[in-house]
Amino acid sequence: MSAMHWEARRRQQALDRRLSARVMQAGNQDKKKEESTAPVTPCEPQ
Repeated sequence: MSAMHWEARRRQQALDRRLSARVMQAGNQDKKKEESTAPVTPCEPQ
């Protein structure tokens, strides 16, 4: 395989790692928000 092919794969892998790290961080933040708002939710009128 050509050097350009390997460079493209390396860049794509680095990008994938960055994106997956962001997604995991966003997921952790969502869980924290749910925990903090959980006690308030039953008090809201339905």
